[in-house]
Amino acid sequence: MAPDANASAIALALEHLKAHAHAREVRVGANQKPSVLFTTKEAGDIDRESIHALGVSGLEELTRVDGRFDAHVKGLFSKRVAEGGYREGQDAEASAETSRAVKAYLRLLSGYFIERAASKTIEYLIRRFKIHVYDVDELIACALPWHSTAEFVKVVQTCQLENSKHFKWLSGVKETGAAPPRDALAVRCSKDKAFFTFCAQSASEMATTKVRGRLLIFALKRHF
Repeated sequence: MAPDANASAIALALEHLKAHAHAREVRVGANQKPSVLFTTKEAGDIDRESIHALGVSGLEELTRVDGRFDAHVKGLFSKRVAEGGYREGQDAEASAETSRAVKAYLRLLSGYFIERAASKTIEYLIRRFKIHVYDVDELIACALPWHSTAEFVKVVQTCQLENSKHFKWLSGVKETGAAPPRDALAVRCSKDKAFFTFCAQSASEMATTKVRGRLLIFALKRHF
């Protein structure tokens, strides 16, 4: 491996280790699964293949509305990827690649978050890639423009906020089931510069999302 390539690989590994150093999965209970569409007991009775079919059906619905979603058909939602190893078994490079693919998808999804089709795809991503554990900030950022909705609250309640860098303060929402008022977000932005910067950057990326998914497809193929 060339020196520059070796340095890049090391940097990538360090980036992943830093991002996930404190990520821990808290089990919801025996024979139960985290879910944004079902109770944890109901979700526990749905097998992996059925969850994938649900996610694909949601993606197909979204693709009919916005052709940009088609870029993810052969990536995160492909049968081969769906049948691959679990997230916690990935090495640093593979998991970092997954996080980038998840982020790209969620940036595009944000504009459609309130649709049930979007929830179907999130359900699959939670089960398959544990985005509620490893990509908490990106998942909540996707939902944040819809912070007054029940769907937003459900996402927050599903996420393991202890793994979040910017949204631990939403623990009250998780406990009470009450959506955060707009004023609370404004106050948080005024007091927490890092949070404001993250939200501003996320909003900018969501507004300028381009068809970049095909580049991520080829990267994912190397790891599944």
